[in-house]
Amino acid sequence: MQDAKAHLSALIAEAEAGGEVWIARSGQPVVRLVPKPRPEIQFGAFSSALSQAEAAESMAPLDDAEIELWQ
Repeated sequence: MQDAKAHLSALIAEAEAGGEVWIARSGQPVVRLVPKPRPEIQFGAFSSALSQAEAAESMAPLDDAEIELWQ
């Protein structure tokens, strides 16, 4: 356990790189370090949901009649 405290940064780096890291107490493994899973980011997920014309229209300013509907 004391060795793990002294080398914690290196152990974390090893786990982040995909290595299997176990920390033992009195020769018995008690903790396994694993990296936190990174969420999958999917850019452009909705890019095909609207055409360019529909997207442009949705971003256009509201006219007076549309504003009146919201009041």
